[in-house]
Amino acid sequence: MCTYGRNTLVTGSTDRTVRIWNLSTGVCTHVLRGHEATVRCLGIARPEVSDDGKEKQPGRPLIVSGSRDGTLRVWTLPKPGEESNRLEGTGPEESIGSSNESPYLRLLLSGHTSAIRALDVKGRTVVTGSYDTTVRVWDIVTGECKFVFSGHTQKVYAVVLDLDNQCVFSGSMDTTIRQWSLESGECLNVLDGHTSLVALLSLSPQYLVSGSADGTARVWDRSTGVSIHELSGASAQAGAITTVYHDDKKVISGCQGAVRNLLGYSHYLGVWAVACRGQWCVAATHVPSMDSNISVNIWDFGTGEDDSVPQGDGDSDICDWDE
Repeated sequence: MCTYGRNTLVTGSTDRTVRIWNLSTGVCTHVLRGHEATVRCLGIARPEVSDDGKEKQPGRPLIVSGSRDGTLRVWTLPKPGEESNRLEGTGPEESIGSSNESPYLRLLLSGHTSAIRALDVKGRTVVTGSYDTTVRVWDIVTGECKFVFSGHTQKVYAVVLDLDNQCVFSGSMDTTIRQWSLESGECLNVLDGHTSLVALLSLSPQYLVSGSADGTARVWDRSTGVSIHELSGASAQAGAITTVYHDDKKVISGCQGAVRNLLGYSHYLGVWAVACRGQWCVAATHVPSMDSNISVNIWDFGTGEDDSVPQGDGDSDICDWDE
Protein backbone atom coordinates (compact mmCIF):
# COMPACT_ATOMS: atom_id res chain seq x y z
CA MET A 1 0.00 0.00 0.00
CA CYS A 2 1.01 3.64 -0.39
CA THR A 3 -0.34 7.08 0.40
CA TYR A 4 -0.70 10.35 -1.45
CA GLY A 5 -1.09 13.56 0.48
CA ARG A 6 -2.77 13.29 3.85
CA ASN A 7 -6.07 11.80 2.78
CA THR A 8 -5.53 9.15 0.09
CA LEU A 9 -4.55 5.52 0.59
CA VAL A 10 -3.96 3.08 -2.29
CA THR A 11 -3.95 -0.68 -1.69
CA GLY A 12 -3.44 -3.82 -3.75
CA SER A 13 -4.84 -7.22 -2.91
CA THR A 14 -5.06 -10.93 -3.63
CA ASP A 15 -8.50 -10.14 -5.09
CA ARG A 16 -6.56 -8.65 -8.07
CA THR A 17 -7.83 -5.11 -7.55
CA VAL A 18 -6.30 -1.76 -6.73
CA ARG A 19 -8.43 0.25 -4.34
CA ILE A 20 -8.38 3.92 -3.45
CA TRP A 21 -9.54 5.00 0.00
CA ASN A 22 -10.48 8.28 1.63
CA LEU A 23 -8.65 8.24 4.97
CA SER A 24 -10.96 10.82 6.53
CA THR A 25 -14.11 8.80 5.95
CA GLY A 26 -12.69 5.29 5.63
CA VAL A 27 -14.62 4.88 2.38
CA CYS A 28 -13.30 3.05 -0.69
CA THR A 29 -13.88 5.56 -3.47
CA HIS A 30 -12.54 3.69 -6.49
CA VAL A 31 -11.83 0.09 -7.50
CA LEU A 32 -9.39 -0.44 -10.38
CA ARG A 33 -9.66 -3.83 -12.08
CA GLY A 34 -7.66 -5.51 -14.81
CA HIS A 35 -4.90 -7.56 -13.22
CA GLU A 36 -5.37 -11.31 -13.56
CA ALA A 37 -3.54 -12.27 -10.36
CA THR A 38 -2.53 -10.82 -6.98
CA VAL A 39 -1.41 -7.20 -6.99
CA ARG A 40 1.96 -7.59 -5.30
CA CYS A 41 3.47 -4.09 -5.32
CA LEU A 42 2.39 -0.49 -5.71
CA GLY A 43 3.88 2.94 -6.13
CA ILE A 44 2.72 6.48 -6.85
CA ALA A 45 4.52 8.58 -9.44
CA ARG A 46 4.51 12.17 -8.23
CA PRO A 47 4.86 14.96 -10.81
CA GLU A 48 8.37 16.37 -11.05
CA VAL A 49 9.66 19.36 -12.98
CA SER A 50 11.38 18.34 -16.22
CA ASP A 51 15.02 19.16 -16.95
CA ASP A 52 14.05 22.24 -18.96
CA GLY A 53 11.93 23.47 -16.05
CA LYS A 54 8.89 24.02 -18.26
CA GLU A 55 6.61 21.16 -17.30
CA LYS A 56 6.07 18.39 -14.83
CA GLN A 57 6.41 14.73 -15.77
CA PRO A 58 4.09 12.97 -15.33
CA GLY A 59 1.51 15.72 -15.63
CA ARG A 60 -0.52 14.41 -12.68
CA PRO A 61 -0.07 11.67 -10.05
CA LEU A 62 -0.06 8.12 -11.38
CA ILE A 63 -0.56 4.78 -9.63
CA VAL A 64 1.79 2.01 -10.74
CA SER A 65 0.81 -1.57 -9.89
CA GLY A 66 2.79 -4.79 -10.36
CA SER A 67 1.18 -8.20 -10.28
CA ARG A 68 1.80 -11.90 -10.16
CA ASP A 69 0.37 -11.92 -13.69
CA GLY A 70 3.70 -10.43 -14.82
CA THR A 71 2.29 -7.09 -15.95
CA LEU A 72 2.73 -3.52 -14.85
CA ARG A 73 -0.27 -1.21 -15.04
CA VAL A 74 -0.24 2.57 -14.87
CA TRP A 75 -3.37 4.36 -13.70
CA THR A 76 -4.28 8.00 -13.25
CA LEU A 77 -4.86 8.74 -9.57
CA PRO A 78 -8.40 10.14 -9.28
CA LYS A 79 -8.61 13.66 -7.92
CA PRO A 80 -10.19 14.17 -4.49
CA GLY A 81 -13.95 14.39 -4.92
CA GLU A 82 -13.81 13.00 -8.45
CA GLU A 83 -16.85 10.90 -9.27
CA SER A 84 -16.37 7.33 -8.10
CA ASN A 85 -16.51 4.32 -10.40
CA ARG A 86 -17.52 2.16 -7.46
CA LEU A 87 -21.03 0.85 -6.92
CA GLU A 88 -22.44 -0.10 -3.55
CA GLY A 89 -21.75 -3.63 -2.35
CA THR A 90 -18.79 -5.92 -1.97
CA GLY A 91 -19.30 -8.34 -4.82
CA PRO A 92 -17.41 -8.63 -8.11
CA GLU A 93 -19.77 -6.17 -9.79
CA GLU A 94 -18.91 -3.28 -7.50
CA SER A 95 -16.83 -1.53 -10.16
CA ILE A 96 -18.26 -0.41 -13.46
CA GLY A 97 -17.01 -2.06 -16.61
CA SER A 98 -13.76 -3.84 -17.43
CA SER A 99 -10.26 -2.44 -17.13
CA ASN A 100 -10.34 -1.59 -20.84
CA GLU A 101 -13.24 0.78 -20.16
CA SER A 102 -11.67 2.38 -17.10
CA PRO A 103 -11.02 6.08 -17.57
CA TYR A 104 -8.04 5.71 -15.24
CA LEU A 105 -5.98 3.04 -17.01
CA ARG A 106 -3.18 4.66 -19.00
CA LEU A 107 -0.69 1.90 -19.80
CA LEU A 108 -0.40 -1.88 -19.68
CA LEU A 109 3.29 -2.82 -19.72
CA SER A 110 4.41 -6.36 -20.51
CA GLY A 111 7.83 -7.95 -20.69
CA HIS A 112 8.42 -9.90 -17.51
CA THR A 113 7.79 -13.63 -17.90
CA SER A 114 6.89 -14.25 -14.27
CA ALA A 115 5.47 -12.42 -11.25
CA ILE A 116 6.53 -8.84 -10.53
CA ARG A 117 7.60 -8.89 -6.88
CA ALA A 118 8.82 -5.33 -6.30
CA LEU A 119 8.83 -1.87 -7.83
CA ASP A 120 10.11 1.61 -7.11
CA VAL A 121 9.03 4.79 -8.85
CA LYS A 122 10.42 8.31 -9.00
CA GLY A 123 8.99 10.81 -11.45
CA ARG A 124 8.53 9.11 -14.80
CA THR A 125 10.99 6.27 -14.06
CA VAL A 126 9.89 2.90 -12.65
CA VAL A 127 12.10 -0.07 -11.83
CA THR A 128 10.62 -3.56 -11.40
CA GLY A 129 12.03 -6.80 -10.01
CA SER A 130 10.60 -10.15 -11.01
CA TYR A 131 10.61 -13.84 -10.25
CA ASP A 132 12.00 -14.24 -13.79
CA THR A 133 15.33 -13.07 -12.21
CA THR A 134 15.45 -9.83 -14.22
CA VAL A 135 15.17 -6.15 -13.37
CA ARG A 136 13.48 -3.77 -15.82
CA VAL A 137 13.47 0.02 -16.07
CA TRP A 138 10.44 1.73 -17.61
CA ASP A 139 9.43 5.20 -18.74
CA ILE A 140 5.79 5.42 -17.64
CA VAL A 141 5.08 8.48 -19.76
CA THR A 142 6.00 6.77 -23.05
CA GLY A 143 5.63 3.14 -21.93
CA GLU A 144 9.16 2.32 -23.12
CA CYS A 145 11.22 -0.39 -21.42
CA LYS A 146 14.61 1.31 -21.29
CA PHE A 147 16.71 -1.48 -19.74
CA VAL A 148 16.53 -5.18 -18.94
CA PHE A 149 19.13 -6.09 -16.32
CA SER A 150 20.14 -9.75 -16.23
CA GLY A 151 22.60 -11.26 -13.76
CA HIS A 152 20.71 -12.54 -10.75
CA THR A 153 20.44 -16.32 -10.70
CA GLN A 154 17.25 -16.49 -8.62
CA LYS A 155 14.08 -14.47 -8.00
CA VAL A 156 14.37 -10.72 -7.46
CA TYR A 157 12.58 -9.60 -4.29
CA ALA A 158 13.58 -5.95 -3.83
CA VAL A 159 14.50 -2.95 -5.97
CA VAL A 160 15.26 0.69 -5.26
CA LEU A 161 16.04 3.64 -7.53
CA ASP A 162 19.01 5.89 -6.80
CA LEU A 163 18.55 8.71 -9.29
CA ASP A 164 21.18 10.87 -7.58
CA ASN A 165 23.83 8.36 -8.63
CA GLN A 166 21.95 7.22 -11.76
CA CYS A 167 21.71 3.61 -10.66
CA VAL A 168 19.38 0.87 -9.43
CA PHE A 169 19.91 -1.61 -6.59
CA SER A 170 18.26 -5.03 -6.62
CA GLY A 171 18.08 -7.77 -3.98
CA SER A 172 17.57 -11.43 -4.79
CA MET A 173 16.98 -14.90 -3.44
CA ASP A 174 20.53 -15.62 -4.67
CA THR A 175 21.66 -13.65 -1.53
CA THR A 176 23.30 -10.83 -3.51
CA ILE A 177 22.57 -7.17 -4.11
CA ARG A 178 23.42 -5.81 -7.53
CA GLN A 179 24.01 -2.21 -8.53
CA TRP A 180 23.06 -1.32 -12.11
CA SER A 181 23.88 1.78 -14.16
CA LEU A 182 21.00 3.80 -15.59
CA GLU A 183 23.43 5.28 -18.11
CA SER A 184 25.24 2.26 -19.57
CA GLY A 185 22.93 -0.56 -18.46
CA GLU A 186 25.88 -2.43 -16.96
CA CYS A 187 26.18 -4.12 -13.58
CA LEU A 188 28.44 -1.82 -11.56
CA ASN A 189 28.81 -3.88 -8.37
CA VAL A 190 27.78 -7.15 -6.78
CA LEU A 191 27.32 -6.66 -3.04
CA ASP A 192 28.02 -9.89 -1.17
CA GLY A 193 27.56 -10.57 2.52
CA HIS A 194 24.06 -11.83 3.17
CA THR A 195 23.62 -15.60 3.41
CA SER A 196 19.93 -15.77 2.51
CA LEU A 197 17.20 -14.01 0.57
CA VAL A 198 17.54 -10.21 0.36
CA ALA A 199 13.96 -8.96 0.53
CA LEU A 200 14.30 -5.35 1.70
CA LEU A 201 16.24 -2.42 0.28
CA SER A 202 16.02 1.23 1.31
CA LEU A 203 18.02 4.39 0.66
CA SER A 204 18.94 7.32 2.86
CA PRO A 205 20.99 10.31 1.67
CA GLN A 206 24.25 8.47 2.41
CA TYR A 207 23.45 4.79 2.82
CA LEU A 208 21.79 1.75 1.33
CA VAL A 209 20.19 -0.49 3.97
CA SER A 210 19.30 -4.12 3.25
CA GLY A 211 17.24 -6.63 5.22
CA SER A 212 17.57 -10.37 4.76
CA ALA A 213 16.04 -13.69 5.73
CA ASP A 214 19.41 -14.45 7.37
CA GLY A 215 18.26 -12.25 10.28
CA THR A 216 20.63 -9.37 9.62
CA ALA A 217 20.40 -5.85 8.29
CA ARG A 218 23.41 -4.38 6.51
CA VAL A 219 24.42 -0.79 5.90
CA TRP A 220 26.29 -0.03 2.66
CA ASP A 221 27.90 3.07 1.20
CA ARG A 222 25.44 3.83 -1.60
CA SER A 223 28.08 5.36 -3.88
CA THR A 224 30.80 2.69 -3.56
CA GLY A 225 28.85 -0.44 -2.58
CA VAL A 226 31.16 -1.04 0.39
CA SER A 227 29.62 -2.77 3.43
CA ILE A 228 29.89 -0.51 6.49
CA HIS A 229 27.95 -2.37 9.19
CA GLU A 230 26.36 -5.76 9.75
CA LEU A 231 23.51 -5.50 12.28
CA SER A 232 22.40 -8.75 13.89
CA GLY A 233 19.17 -9.45 15.77
CA ALA A 234 18.46 -8.53 19.34
CA SER A 235 18.19 -12.18 20.36
CA ALA A 236 19.25 -15.58 19.16
CA GLN A 237 15.60 -16.29 18.36
CA ALA A 238 15.23 -13.39 15.95
CA GLY A 239 14.30 -14.60 12.49
CA ALA A 240 14.12 -12.97 9.09
CA ILE A 241 14.14 -9.18 8.88
CA THR A 242 10.58 -8.25 7.88
CA THR A 243 10.64 -4.46 7.90
CA VAL A 244 13.26 -1.70 8.06
CA TYR A 245 13.08 2.01 8.81
CA HIS A 246 16.16 4.23 8.88
CA ASP A 247 17.69 7.62 8.46
CA ASP A 248 21.38 8.57 8.42
CA LYS A 249 21.71 8.01 12.17
CA LYS A 250 19.57 5.03 13.12
CA VAL A 251 18.28 1.77 11.67
CA ILE A 252 15.14 0.21 13.15
CA SER A 253 14.23 -3.27 11.98
CA GLY A 254 11.40 -5.67 12.71
CA CYS A 255 12.15 -9.38 12.91
CA GLN A 256 10.05 -12.43 12.23
CA GLY A 257 10.56 -13.35 15.86
CA ALA A 258 10.44 -16.63 17.68
CA VAL A 259 8.35 -19.74 17.41
CA ARG A 260 6.64 -20.68 20.62
CA ASN A 261 4.29 -23.49 21.58
CA LEU A 262 1.19 -22.82 23.62
CA LEU A 263 -1.52 -25.39 24.29
CA GLY A 264 -0.19 -27.52 21.50
CA TYR A 265 -0.34 -24.81 18.85
CA SER A 266 2.57 -23.11 17.11
CA HIS A 267 2.42 -19.34 17.37
CA TYR A 268 4.54 -17.21 15.06
CA LEU A 269 4.88 -13.67 16.32
CA GLY A 270 6.27 -11.24 13.77
CA VAL A 271 6.71 -7.55 13.18
CA TRP A 272 4.87 -6.58 10.01
CA ALA A 273 5.62 -2.90 9.66
CA VAL A 274 7.42 -0.03 11.34
CA ALA A 275 6.68 3.69 11.05
CA CYS A 276 8.69 6.42 12.75
CA ARG A 277 8.36 10.15 13.19
CA GLY A 278 10.55 12.21 15.48
CA GLN A 279 11.00 10.36 18.76
CA TRP A 280 8.09 7.97 18.16
CA CYS A 281 8.17 4.47 16.69
CA VAL A 282 5.03 2.45 15.94
CA ALA A 283 5.19 -1.27 15.10
CA ALA A 284 2.39 -3.59 13.98
CA THR A 285 2.73 -7.21 15.14
CA HIS A 286 0.68 -10.30 14.47
CA VAL A 287 0.23 -13.74 16.02
CA PRO A 288 -1.51 -16.09 13.54
CA SER A 289 -3.38 -18.10 16.15
CA MET A 290 -6.93 -19.18 16.77
CA ASP A 291 -8.07 -15.64 17.58
CA SER A 292 -5.79 -13.87 15.07
CA ASN A 293 -4.30 -11.52 17.64
CA ILE A 294 -3.07 -8.22 16.24
CA SER A 295 -1.34 -5.57 18.30
CA VAL A 296 0.26 -2.18 17.82
CA ASN A 297 3.22 -1.24 20.00
CA ILE A 298 4.39 2.36 20.43
CA TRP A 299 7.82 3.36 21.72
CA ASP A 300 9.04 6.78 22.82
CA PHE A 301 12.76 7.09 22.08
CA GLY A 302 12.92 10.40 23.92
CA THR A 303 15.12 13.28 22.97
CA GLY A 304 18.39 12.01 24.45
CA GLU A 305 21.07 9.73 23.05
CA ASP A 306 19.34 6.50 23.98
CA ASP A 307 20.84 3.43 22.32
CA SER A 308 18.63 0.93 24.12
CA VAL A 309 16.61 -1.75 22.36
CA PRO A 310 12.88 -1.12 22.81
CA GLN A 311 10.95 -4.22 23.84
CA GLY A 312 7.26 -4.96 23.47
CA ASP A 313 5.10 -7.81 24.69
CA GLY A 314 5.69 -11.28 23.32
CA ASP A 315 8.56 -12.62 21.30
CA SER A 316 8.73 -10.11 18.50
CA ASP A 317 11.87 -8.03 18.23
CA ILE A 318 12.36 -4.41 17.32
CA CYS A 319 16.07 -3.77 16.91
CA ASP A 320 17.41 -0.23 17.07
CA TRP A 321 20.98 0.44 15.98
CA ASP A 322 22.82 3.72 15.99
CA GLU A 323 24.96 3.94 12.86
